[in-house]
Amino acid sequence: MSQQVADRLIAAVSSGDSRRMGPVYALNAVQIDKAGGEVMHGRNQIQTGWNNLVAAVPGFHWRGTVVSATPDHAVVSWVFSGQDNPYTHKPFVTPGVSILDIENGAISRETLYYNIPR
Repeated sequence: MSQQVADRLIAAVSSGDSRRMGPVYALNAVQIDKAGGEVMHGRNQIQTGWNNLVAAVPGFHWRGTVVSATPDHAVVSWVFSGQDNPYTHKPFVTPGVSILDIENGAISRETLYYNIPR
């Protein structure tokens, strides 16, 4: 089950369409961004956060791979890239990993680890 949920997350985020991202998360999901220090509560807030990220990053591109899956957990290794802002268009590439807790066919908790591009 967790492999399929992680695959759905990868497809949704890779699409850049935040409407596809929301349904992958449980209604009361929590997303913890360790690098950015943010915690988002609930599917709607997580979906809004993804929408804001995609809108803020020119050339948004994200790709991921499931590196481990057990019945209730999955680990997704990913690379996020784009341009740092619409004025300089300086490209960046940020590798990261998401640790997913899966309940009832949806992500109940996601913890993201990555280095903030400088």
